[in-house]
Amino acid sequence: MIVAPVGARSLTFTVDGDPQTKGSAKAFVVFGHVIEAYERFRKTGRRIAPRAFITNDNPNAKAWQETVMDAAIKARRTGPLVQGELMAGAVVVDLVFYLARPQKIRSSIVAHTTRPDFDKLVRPVLDALTGVIYADDGQVVAGRIAKQYAPIDGKPGVTITITEAAVADPVAPPLFT
Repeated sequence: MIVAPVGARSLTFTVDGDPQTKGSAKAFVVFGHVIEAYERFRKTGRRIAPRAFITNDNPNAKAWQETVMDAAIKARRTGPLVQGELMAGAVVVDLVFYLARPQKIRSSIVAHTTRPDFDKLVRPVLDALTGVIYADDGQVVAGRIAKQYAPIDGKPGVTITITEAAVADPVAPPLFT
């Protein structure tokens, strides 16, 4: 079971902007690099893999990630972390995504039930917090995620809450039941 210890440090902040997905990574090899690797193999007899280039499906993901990182750096200044300190150990991350509301959607509809998938929205946010709030996104052991339409007069973005956690009993029932 994962619990927040008494007096656990927590940081909450909001990032304005259109949340972007990380998407899927695509790798490709430039044909010239294949020829180069083949020529090296002919000369040396050793197999040398051609260099692969990795790209992201969404060209806007990097800018969104940098926006989240900038907001996290600003939030650190007023938060519980000392200059240069990162949260150590397990952390719980709660994310509420507010996506742009199309004009034809009624104001009573809150749940965003279409693309983007919430798991793809999470990846750039967790990656942006790496090295700013915690050392590695592998420290995230639990979290809650919601995606909904932004309020009618509200802006799209994400509200992020990061809390230090303590893993109490690994045999205990799950945190969210």
